[in-house]
Amino acid sequence: MPISRTICLTCESTTQVQAVEEYLSKCTAFLKELKRNPTLAQERMKKQADRGRHEVQFQVRDFVYLKLHHYRQSLVAFLKSMKLSPRFFGPFEVLQKIGQVAYLIALPPGAQIHDVVHVSLLRKHLGDRSLALASLPPVSDESTMLPMPKKILDR
Repeated sequence: MPISRTICLTCESTTQVQAVEEYLSKCTAFLKELKRNPTLAQERMKKQADRGRHEVQFQVRDFVYLKLHHYRQSLVAFLKSMKLSPRFFGPFEVLQKIGQVAYLIALPPGAQIHDVVHVSLLRKHLGDRSLALASLPPVSDESTMLPMPKKILDR
């Protein structure tokens, strides 16, 4: 009875037993499939994540609203419920584009946040550009929000 020699995908045959050769070829095919599955899953996840992304660019002299993180900065609003406080402040003028995703914006004097902002924190202002710049809430030296009374009753 002649011994058949099959060639494995990664190496030549090292055994003369047909059953072992078939087992090795199945294992090699299985390993190839295992190596391919994470790549396919990664491609599916990237495709799904890119579905919600869109390219955002602003021009110099555009007006944008600035989103401040309520849970990171306590300077946003002085309310009992942070979810009812404003999410965007502005509009502020874009002064310069820095890199691919950062913009220099004209913040009011005394603002205690950096004036170079990532594009994900900006929203384009639509409408009339002649609006007065809205000021950010007043902040103490310890980066805590200062209370602002709505009305003074007695002096």
